[in-house]
Amino acid sequence: SSRLKCSRGSTLQTRMPQCLVATVAPCVGRAPGFHGGSIKGKRLSATGCKEFVLGQGAPMMATGQPYRPKANVNKIDEQAPYARQESQEGRKYELAWDSDGEGFALCPQCQLPLGDSAYTKDDEEGRLVHGECKAQLMLRATKKEEESRLKKDAVLKKKRREEYDLGWKVERVPRNWGPASKLECGPLTNGLCSLVWNAESRTVRAVPTLEHSASVNLEYLSLALRVRMQEGREPVFSLDPKVCPEEPKDKHKLWQVKRFEPAWLAGTSVGEVMFQADYHLK
Repeated sequence: SSRLKCSRGSTLQTRMPQCLVATVAPCVGRAPGFHGGSIKGKRLSATGCKEFVLGQGAPMMATGQPYRPKANVNKIDEQAPYARQESQEGRKYELAWDSDGEGFALCPQCQLPLGDSAYTKDDEEGRLVHGECKAQLMLRATKKEEESRLKKDAVLKKKRREEYDLGWKVERVPRNWGPASKLECGPLTNGLCSLVWNAESRTVRAVPTLEHSASVNLEYLSLALRVRMQEGREPVFSLDPKVCPEEPKDKHKLWQVKRFEPAWLAGTSVGEVMFQADYHLK
């Protein structure tokens, strides 16, 4: 409780809602007090409670409050964003001191006090970090591993494409100049031609065109029509596994083989485009 003096001279006794805990230690030369000694305060974990140090007295925590453990002085890093810092070569942990001279171990990731629980950083020095910082480090390591794996896969894929001639190229597309000259299509300004239906003669003829969406490839068309006339069906391609009754030691014998129907499509432009399309879709 405390006494308050009113304007008329009367004294009122009130009760303070906050709790003040103080310790006093004897000083040499003069008595400690609010005017002669030093006063330092800091917020405790409980709301409304403060801790005061009068003179050179040691701090005492409020009843029921956990005591904050001090850091290991032998484990310090080089930097810490606090009032007073130390850095020594060869130390593993960061250490900082508050205004009361109490040391705290710092997280090397976010430069904040570690607190009561920490996790190993999984590096050569074995430093401790917060749980949130540990999660960020694990996520960063996972992304790094994923990027490394994707780079290795890209290098291997490029090597396989060059070795087995995989992947479609514009140079593989057959030109219309030769077939168009045989069909008397006329001069092709840009190499494009289309099919026109004549209702009177009930015939189809090839004519030059400028529309890419209406153009056709005459070599693809002729081979597809040949398959339709001879086999009565559409051309078919698939990659089938080799028939191996037992597991071979040579892994190359497990590779798939090309199957064309009809078989004479192998080596033609239609067979090649069907293989490249099947490989791309898979």
